[in-house]
Amino acid sequence: MVEFNTGNNTYEEGNYILVNHKYYTEGHEQQLTPKEMYILITLRKMISTYYQKTLISFSGLSQLISFTNHKQQSKNAEIVKHLLESLRDKDIISYVDPNNAHDLIEIEIEQVKYIDGDKSTAYQPVGEEILNLTSDPVELYILLVVRRFNLMDKAGEFEYPFYRNKKNWGSILLCDDRTALKKVNKMISNKLLYWYENTKEYDKENEKWKQDCGLYFIYPSPVHEKRIAERDLKREEYRKRKQDTSQIVPEDKQDTEWMLELLNEEYGQDKQSWGSPDKLKSERKEVVHPF
Repeated sequence: MVEFNTGNNTYEEGNYILVNHKYYTEGHEQQLTPKEMYILITLRKMISTYYQKTLISFSGLSQLISFTNHKQQSKNAEIVKHLLESLRDKDIISYVDPNNAHDLIEIEIEQVKYIDGDKSTAYQPVGEEILNLTSDPVELYILLVVRRFNLMDKAGEFEYPFYRNKKNWGSILLCDDRTALKKVNKMISNKLLYWYENTKEYDKENEKWKQDCGLYFIYPSPVHEKRIAERDLKREEYRKRKQDTSQIVPEDKQDTEWMLELLNEEYGQDKQSWGSPDKLKSERKEVVHPF
């Protein structure tokens, strides 16, 4: 699989399918669940771009789906039937109901075609490089969401992140936030997804630290890998300096003096803008520690 930079968009040489953004856009009337998306992708794999139809039965399609139990054929066919009915209700596919689960049906899929001025018709090409990373419907859904924004920069590297609070994935995956967070964290642990902490900014008006949404990539980001490594090195240096000077600085001044020095060096701010050490000390409980 080879991807080429074409400015603000990318295209792929090899096997790929086209997926509309609206299918995973929060609140859109055609937003799909992960399982609906998975079965739609399975159908798209079976058709050509020219002929937007395929012939298959409920029973036959159930054998191609990773989340069904192949030992329970009748139950699998029923799962597929309900998923296809949901896709049909959302006007994404059309077909005539068969007499039974083994009868072939001709499924026609909504064409992927961008209409100028209609953002809901925008789409992305998803290559086999992504489709083959996982057979889990939720994981694939997350990859599609993040991949939409991970377009290449002018240097040909994927440097545009998907921004999201880690605790706010539920509305995208159509489940509760706790379940969604577990899935996202598992993907990060397995290196199917890359997450980077965003920079912190100090809100002077409310006198507290503000953490922006995290940055997500489907590939490691050299820029952010370097940034995080440099940040961690600085933190270690500051901790070591604090430890080495603990006997010199009076105990009641250590934390506040060290914090001000860290703020000045890491964030380039004038010490006066953060307030005096005594002010920081008196309000220490309300100031979120930068680490």
